[in-house]
Amino acid sequence: MIEVNAEDQYAVVSGDETLGALEAALPAGLRFRAPWLGLRLEDWLLAGGVGLLNASAPRTDVLGLTYVGAHGEVSIGGRVVKNVSGYDLRLVVGADPALEKPVRVSSAVLRLRPGSAPIRREARVPEREIPATLETLRASGALYGFAYQTGETWRVRAEFAADATVTWGEPALEAASATNLRDALGAFPRPAPQRSDLERALLNAL
Repeated sequence: MIEVNAEDQYAVVSGDETLGALEAALPAGLRFRAPWLGLRLEDWLLAGGVGLLNASAPRTDVLGLTYVGAHGEVSIGGRVVKNVSGYDLRLVVGADPALEKPVRVSSAVLRLRPGSAPIRREARVPEREIPATLETLRASGALYGFAYQTGETWRVRAEFAADATVTWGEPALEAASATNLRDALGAFPRPAPQRSDLERALLNAL
């Protein structure tokens, strides 16, 4: 389910829709700040984003959220910026995989922004060179950067602002696969991070 309100610049999207499907549903002149991936919105939100290099964290563009936690379904935030409950959103967006009782994202209200699609380039990169390539892309101003595997081949995808001058790589022609994915933080899905007892108690009270 994807419902776009172009006038007020937001979209209501179910957690099982992919980032690629969301982008395809947006009208010209509006975009959602996320990498062009075949990754489900729920997985991307709970991971706190994938491929971030010089882009803001996902929670800055989440206006509202409906999720199912340990105590049933909860709705937080709203459909305009003034309704956003930042503290609650920060507990959910980026919470996985530290949760003993996993949260499921039913839907999210996402802030859309005016602008053209980013420049997307990619290149075949030996596996051992992925970390260095991502750091080079970070230094060059790429918004997102991640590696994905197709067969035995690793490719690194980068996204730059629409008005950037880019000489690296070749044009990316389709949304990258979400399987065997890596970014500057390592493999995706993420390994469970170390959390304090207080953080674990808060997260598992959701």
